[in-house]
Amino acid sequence: MNSRSKFSRWYIAVAEFIALIFDGVISIYAHSLLGLSGISASFWLIVIAVAACSLIDENNNNEIILAFFMGLIADIYYLGFIGPYTVGLTFVSWLCQKVTRILPDVFVVRVPVIVICYLLFDVFFWFILTIASTISIPFSQVIWGMIANAILALILASVTYPIFNFLGREYPFAIRMNYYK
Repeated sequence: MNSRSKFSRWYIAVAEFIALIFDGVISIYAHSLLGLSGISASFWLIVIAVAACSLIDENNNNEIILAFFMGLIADIYYLGFIGPYTVGLTFVSWLCQKVTRILPDVFVVRVPVIVICYLLFDVFFWFILTIASTISIPFSQVIWGMIANAILALILASVTYPIFNFLGREYPFAIRMNYYK
């Protein structure tokens, strides 16, 4: 077994971790790039990555485990307490794996599912942080922000879906492909 085949099982994990890093770096500049004033948009490339990979590899339960650990890393690094990312990303992964079984494997069907998961994650994240008294944003402002989030999610999903589609099909997470060759 060569070293490439050992590492290729982890390509999706590395891609999701890079998406998590981009979340922190690009979220600082996302508001000015969108030209929004008074409306906040959340830059969550990790949600797009988890949803896309789970839509592509619907029978791999390791995707749910990966989403759990990516959420755990995000919670500890960004928030300092465990909860919103861990539960939210795990739920997004599970939901996408269930939904993809009844939907066709077409780009124009999968991207709206990713956008819906993005918006569900946004509302869940707001709900958890409001309960934890970390933020105090009225729900009406969240609704207006969801319009900006939907546009941002549509752009991000359209741009990154081909990358995650390739990774999910060619290098499924934690699956040894030697048995299939």
